[in-house]
Amino acid sequence: MSDFSIAGGAPFANAQEKLGLLTPSTLAAPKRAAVFALLCWLPLLALATVGGTLDSPEGGRSFMRDLTVHARFLVAVPIFILLEQLAEPRLAALSHQFLAGGLLTGESVTRFEEAIRRSHRRRDSWVAELVLFVFAYVLAGPTLMDNIARQGGTWAGTVADGAVHFTPAGWWLLLVAGPLFAFLLFRWLWRYLLWANFLRSVAGLDLRLVATHPDRAGGLAFVAQYPATFAAFAFACSVVGASMLARALLWGGASIDQFQVVLGVWVAFFVALFTVPLFFFAGPIKKTKRAALLAYSTLSSRHNVAFEKRWFFEETGAEDKLLGAPDASSLADLATGYEAVKNMLPVPLSKEAVLPVVIATVLPLIVAAATQVPLRQMLGVLKLLML
Repeated sequence: MSDFSIAGGAPFANAQEKLGLLTPSTLAAPKRAAVFALLCWLPLLALATVGGTLDSPEGGRSFMRDLTVHARFLVAVPIFILLEQLAEPRLAALSHQFLAGGLLTGESVTRFEEAIRRSHRRRDSWVAELVLFVFAYVLAGPTLMDNIARQGGTWAGTVADGAVHFTPAGWWLLLVAGPLFAFLLFRWLWRYLLWANFLRSVAGLDLRLVATHPDRAGGLAFVAQYPATFAAFAFACSVVGASMLARALLWGGASIDQFQVVLGVWVAFFVALFTVPLFFFAGPIKKTKRAALLAYSTLSSRHNVAFEKRWFFEETGAEDKLLGAPDASSLADLATGYEAVKNMLPVPLSKEAVLPVVIATVLPLIVAAATQVPLRQMLGVLKLLML
């Protein structure tokens, strides 16, 4: 049986395979990351140079001073490609742990395998990728035109008589680089939704959880490792967002106070996005905890009645026999087991699960905000978040 696979398949991957960028046995992510980054950025550099918009004192309007274009194509695009090689083995291992940990038995194993096959079919769907591709192109034009119009002209285009006229570099951004960035972004959101839906399917199975498991989540705490995998995606998106913030602070006349609420919402969005699927397991954990508390309560009552009957009524005057007697240790063991069940987490969520996403999201914003706020003060904020 195959484990959950987030990479491979679908027309985009097949096209790369035909071009020799990857093979069925290796993702070759570093090579592909460099190819796609240069495919987006180098033509823009060349065309901006030829068009005379490479650099100018008009802050933020020249190609070299457009922080957002560099963030998108030299940071985010490579990360989107490299993330495949990072996420593939990690998510496969996490999916396999449901079987290795003995959480699935009988009919649940069959349904688990079907959930994986269903996820793979959706991952490989040409219809899904076509929708993402069309969506990326539909958004590229209006977004770029609005950006040029708001700035009164940039290296990508000029504004005359209320109409936007693209430069050669602008046309490459409109037709190739911009849509490719958006497609890779949407593609990862789609694949993350497939992973989230897979977890939802698993949470609906008849899971064999262990109420006294030391992870305090019935044996499910391992699932909370996945947000750290997607922290790279959050970092890539945050770098792009931070570049827009830095441009507004440096050349747009904005102040950091105008963005405080937006920054808070931005961080909260990514934390919620990558932790909400963990709440799918709240139901199975609650069910296990409720049943285990009743079972331990019944067992403890029966055990303690027998203990008291033996030692309080039948064995009076035999205190020397109580020393080292297994009855006393079993009394403590039952109490420990009951407390372990009582202290089960409502969801397999912990600070360690959230922290990588928070840091990945906040760090680029801190760098951008440091253009107006002392870096020491911003690092202090980051330190508080880590406590």
